Amino acid sequence: MKKLFSIILVSGLLWCNVGFADIQLTCAIINVGTKDSHGKIVYKELNPSHFSVLSEDLGNNEVIVRLFPNEFETGAMSSPFLGTKTDSSLILRWNSPYDKSYDALRIDRISGQFTLTSYYPEEIKSGDWFHRYSGQCRAEEKKF
Repeated sequence: MKKLFSIILVSGLLWCNVGFADIQLTCAIINVGTKDSHGKIVYKELNPSHFSVLSEDLGNNEVIVRLFPNEFETGAMSSPFLGTKTDSSLILRWNSPYDKSYDALRIDRISGQFTLTSYYPEEIKSGDWFHRYSGQCRAEEKKF
């Protein structure tokens, strides 16, 4: 009986290992840039708008990241993002289910700086961005 309990306990800890590998961040958008159809770019500073990030390791340096916005501050945000992690950054992408537009999220793992960029659909202007948020993230521990 004692041996069976030990096997169940070890198996349970191994099964829950993903829960220990999560990266949790609180991020604040502090700058926004917009580009019009003529290429004119306008940047402006914002009062910090907060959102939370939960990153799960999928193995082989692949990650899934979910954004949890404070909808009073940031409004709706695309999620989940899929991508890769390196020693210095997370490089992620969300593809729109409606057209061929996408959002790209890059988080620097050393400085905490991030950029969240929205790109036009390929039919309109392939590879050109029209909206970019930037700001700062900090690591968080689970509160409960």
